[in-house]
Amino acid sequence: ILSEPVRSTPQPLFLGLLAFYRTVVSPVNGSNSDLAPVPSLYAVQAIKRHGVLLGSVLTAERLLHEPSVVPLAPRFREDGREFAYDPLRWNTWWLPVWLREP
Repeated sequence: ILSEPVRSTPQPLFLGLLAFYRTVVSPVNGSNSDLAPVPSLYAVQAIKRHGVLLGSVLTAERLLHEPSVVPLAPRFREDGREFAYDPLRWNTWWLPVWLREP
């Protein structure tokens, strides 16, 4: 079982790009997602947990299913907006057992 997050050489680069997006681009662009965690945070979690390659695949899969999952996911309100809860561990069901979230 994979107990430690995967570390890879390009990981700091990808995490740095995501940090730039989250701190510079996203505040200007505004929040456009109704899912929690937001896609950029989901990408950070996926890359830290599964490495750049699989983390990117999981992030792409999340972005592709985002509109279809909103009516099915548990919902909560924050700052006057309604969000659907869709964490990383709920989206790794198709991975081999040893790669899934604990």
